[in-house]
Amino acid sequence: MSVLIFCLSKLKDLFEKEEKPEYITRQELFVWLDEYFSKKSPEKSSPISTRSATNENSDAEETPTEIAAPVPEVPTVPKNYAFPPLEILTDYPQETPENIAEEIETKKQVIKQTLGDFGISVSDISATVGATITLYELVPARGVAIDKITNKNTEIAIALKVEAVRIIAPFKNRGTVAIEVPNENRSIAGIKLLLESIDFQNCTCELLLAIGKSIDGNTKIIDLTEMPHILVAGASGKEKSVGLNAMILSLLYKKSPKELQFILFDPKRQELDIYKTL
Repeated sequence: MSVLIFCLSKLKDLFEKEEKPEYITRQELFVWLDEYFSKKSPEKSSPISTRSATNENSDAEETPTEIAAPVPEVPTVPKNYAFPPLEILTDYPQETPENIAEEIETKKQVIKQTLGDFGISVSDISATVGATITLYELVPARGVAIDKITNKNTEIAIALKVEAVRIIAPFKNRGTVAIEVPNENRSIAGIKLLLESIDFQNCTCELLLAIGKSIDGNTKIIDLTEMPHILVAGASGKEKSVGLNAMILSLLYKKSPKELQFILFDPKRQELDIYKTL
């Protein structure tokens, strides 16, 4: 913690100059760390004992004085600080395709027929439509081994003419098997829709992040303080930047500058450049 405070104080000194640096090099950071640890070495970090000049030979010593790293000042925030209005965000209407009921019924029959070709009987199938996927819940007939269903994900995907499906068995202790199938017509869960939801507005988490919508249509939120770290990974074009921006916006709409400050490291200076004036 003291190392972080030391580095922050150095950054504060730099940004108080008239000509602010465009970026901090790795070498400058190493120099700061060397300077800090040299101060913490046994020769320099031990408490300094001072004696009175008139009582040099006295046995009594004054209280040792410890050297502490400077603590950066918290920036002042106006009392009438206003959070960004939700109106500046884009609306994405949640439209349901007209033939969605017919599409779902057709896929139910395809799933049942595909499993039936392998001697797997299903007594009932229900569907829950989400923004990007539809969840089909299957109730296997009595005596059907569940592993027979979980091994047929490739056959089901080919029959439904989709890239892949995900099979969850058992599903939420309901005695069912769930199959997640991508929707032909996907809707966008916009960040505005998430931030104006009751789940987000009423949540009292310390560092609240809105990351999307669940299959049942509820806002998916997480508390950053309960997570040791976050790893965002994926191939190009899989909306990693969109997810990262949604996390940052969630914090901006919940915390004032007095409650939260950002330290963003972007070596390539591509993803986070838009936040340089934050």
